[in-house]
Amino acid sequence: MAKADSDWTFEMVGFPNVKCSIIKWPMSVIRRRSEQISTLVEAGAHIFMKQNYSDETLGIIARTGETSHNTITPIARKHGTF
Repeated sequence: MAKADSDWTFEMVGFPNVKCSIIKWPMSVIRRRSEQISTLVEAGAHIFMKQNYSDETLGIIARTGETSHNTITPIARKHGTF
């Protein structure tokens, strides 16, 4: 995952210092990069809060009853020293 190429990039509104991309991977993966750790944490929390998003006209259904259809697995890597 760390070495996967980006399929496409996008900007997150409110997070100008975070570079975002969807990577070429068998599952949906959002790669976020920033030199500011606190900004990455905030952007991750923003994404996490959106996991209940549904749009039935597009076939996106977050839940069926109490069953969630989404999961988030955060993976963090740090380059360099503190």
